[in-house]
Amino acid sequence: MTKLLLLLSNPENQKYFEKYLAENKDNFEWTVINSAAELRNIPASLRFDVIISDLPAEDYTASDFPGFAGEKPVIALINTGEEDKIAELIQAGAFDFLVTDAKGLFWEKFPVIIEKVKNHKKIIDYYKKEIRTLRENERKYRTIFEKSREAVYITTLEGKFLEFNESMLELFGYDRYEIKNLNAVDLYANAADREVFRKKIENEGSLSDHEVNLRKKDGTEFACLLMTTLLYSDEGKIIGYLGSIKDITQWKQAEKKMAELYEQLKDANISLSFGYAAEKGHKDALKTVLYEEQTGILIDNTGKIIGITEKARETTGKSRLELLHSNFADLLISGSRSQFENDLRSAMIEGAYQTTLTLDAPDKGESVFDASIMRINMETQKNILILLRNKETEQ
Repeated sequence: MTKLLLLLSNPENQKYFEKYLAENKDNFEWTVINSAAELRNIPASLRFDVIISDLPAEDYTASDFPGFAGEKPVIALINTGEEDKIAELIQAGAFDFLVTDAKGLFWEKFPVIIEKVKNHKKIIDYYKKEIRTLRENERKYRTIFEKSREAVYITTLEGKFLEFNESMLELFGYDRYEIKNLNAVDLYANAADREVFRKKIENEGSLSDHEVNLRKKDGTEFACLLMTTLLYSDEGKIIGYLGSIKDITQWKQAEKKMAELYEQLKDANISLSFGYAAEKGHKDALKTVLYEEQTGILIDNTGKIIGITEKARETTGKSRLELLHSNFADLLISGSRSQFENDLRSAMIEGAYQTTLTLDAPDKGESVFDASIMRINMETQKNILILLRNKETEQ
């Protein structure tokens, strides 16, 4: 059922239309008004598919007509001999037109135009739906983009910043105007590292663990991990980068402290007293892990990883970015987690504890390790150093 609004100032046009529609009432519903001013009296609940109007072109841009018509298709009526007005009406916003004559309308054309309008409406409705979906997706993307605790950005290939979130501004100390006028290379502590980054990502397509030193507005240099992917045009051409930046300064400091701890233990040739380990004759094995293999993980008193050696990282099968600030217990199989909590308490009380832990590494499966858990003091905080030795390697 097609719903029509007849906006007809000419009584003859109204007469012919109502006669035609009465003969085709199964296909149409209609409302008749005689001027644009009457649009104000139409209830907002009424909806129309098509507007039929014999108003002159100037009324299409005046009074209440434009706001009411909106995106609704308008069919303009013109008299025979006035075809020169067609272009003016179309330019003013008419979708199509019908030419009347002394006997009324060319009714054979009317169904064709109505069908064209209905098809047009389907297309409009489709694109409205697509636009709504795009806007909703854009809203979700914008929320994630802006609320991310990590610095997120979009740049062109040349390094011009197109988008960036509040965390990006906070990390570097710039305001929005300043960063818009910077090039990405201006944030690098070493400008040559930008070209290294570009070559690497364009060869690999994306980077998940790219370490680089960047510089803040106040000149402070700091270590970061970049997670970046390429952006493409519809034609498949690379047009920019979408990425995030994670400040790993604390992580690097923790790694440095771990390295210093190893060196201190080596230089002083500290004799560790592990009652349980000594009874089982594993004291030498523990020293081997400590001095040679260095498969070590440093966690804070909440169980979060704050430092890890490269050998230990390889053992987990994960990247440093994935491991930083994650829970060490999540690396263990479920059966080892409650045991680890007990072992951890023992280490905090006794100073050191030896146990067995089973790690579940991606692509590697389960691996059983002898684990030495030691309480160490780092400045004002007590942290835990976990040293691992693969039992299969021992055998």
